[in-house]
Amino acid sequence: MCPMSMPARGKNCTHMQCFDLEMFIGTQPRMSAFNNRWKCGVCSRVVRPEDLVVDGFVLDVIKATADASGRPTCDSVHLDKRTLDWSVDPSDYASGSDDGDSEGEEGRTSTKKEEEDDSTTAPADSHGSSHRPRETAMVDLMGSSSSSEDETP
Repeated sequence: MCPMSMPARGKNCTHMQCFDLEMFIGTQPRMSAFNNRWKCGVCSRVVRPEDLVVDGFVLDVIKATADASGRPTCDSVHLDKRTLDWSVDPSDYASGSDDGDSEGEEGRTSTKKEEEDDSTTAPADSHGSSHRPRETAMVDLMGSSSSSEDETP
């Protein structure tokens, strides 16, 4: 299984990096969710439970790159900054299956070249084809139970 099963970040965070929601909640101090000790591991901003959102795009990539048992099939994906298409380096996918072990073998390292100026490498897993993200929105974990007084129509 991918180390990040539910990619999340604070809704007020300005970075693209996500953290695993379950790990974040499990490692926060066991105290009131309304104090300033809940901090983002990337930018150190205060992130209370009601400010957490799941990144639908990253979640789709994680799901699309897992095998039937949910285990990763590669170590990273390339993301084109202009088109938001993502793909897996075929040599990365093949390197995990040449030795006869399972596709999701732990311990493999990414062999990706970062020579493409228009792409970045993001951790994840995949089968090798290029994908375009669906229109995915951030998912509010607290639902729409907030008071409607704060929102204007």
